[in-house]
Amino acid sequence: GGEWEKALVFFYELAQYKLQSDSITFNALISACGKASRWELALTLLGGMARTTLRLDANTCSIAISACDNSVEWEKAVQLFSEMAQGKVESCTVTFNAVISSCGKIGKWETAVHLLSVMGQCK
Repeated sequence: GGEWEKALVFFYELAQYKLQSDSITFNALISACGKASRWELALTLLGGMARTTLRLDANTCSIAISACDNSVEWEKAVQLFSEMAQGKVESCTVTFNAVISSCGKIGKWETAVHLLSVMGQCK
């Protein structure tokens, strides 16, 4: 199988042995899914992480946005970015770059320019 499948097996084995996954584990798995264009699974894992005691941060959300970007799911990337703001997850340059890249790949330059202007207002 692919690397994402191996990572998923490892993830489930952690739970089987009653070991708790941390944000590094989730980030690695979400990234592996994104690289394999398995954005749905990446977002499912992100949702699973949100239901744990672990805190979603800009790094984790950026990895999930990149998973959508790799699959040209720009609408999902923008939606996740918006949910970050509503959930009070602080955006960073990496997060903005990930969502702007996703919009640019599909030719949604108006959205990309808007996000760029929002990015300039942050600090």
